[in-house]
Amino acid sequence: MFGHHEPEASHSHAQQVTPPPPPQPQSPVDNTPSPEAGQEPSEGDTVAIVEDKRRRNTAASARFRIKKKQWTLNLERTISDLSGRVQELEGEASELRRENGWLKEIVMLKSKRLQGVVPDLGDTSGGSTLQNEESGQQSPPLGGGSGEGKGKEKQSS
Repeated sequence: MFGHHEPEASHSHAQQVTPPPPPQPQSPVDNTPSPEAGQEPSEGDTVAIVEDKRRRNTAASARFRIKKKQWTLNLERTISDLSGRVQELEGEASELRRENGWLKEIVMLKSKRLQGVVPDLGDTSGGSTLQNEESGQQSPPLGGGSGEGKGKEKQSS
């Protein structure tokens, strides 16, 4: 019966109680005799301690250099990737600006035609521009058809 209630208790208290920290690994420094223990390290022990410290420091330096090199390579890779992405986005922005200019030109020409400022050069029957647009026929804009050609170029790409 006690075993049956134990899982419920552990579930309800699991969020409130923190587990004890894992035991810390013993380092070689802990194994060295301390002056408080009443023994002074001998000269041979002191040399061994210094050599061990130097060896561990050299190994730590090597690990640091390796990590630094990996971090640098990763950073360079990120820079390269982001530079490529920047070029893509700049090209896309340029293309969108160009397309926006074409669309503005088309809107302005259509607006002027509806106001009667610019005659519809493609309409020889005397009908209105609106009737031509409703029938699906498009007149080339003024300026040698630059608006139409650019629009078709955009659609093909």
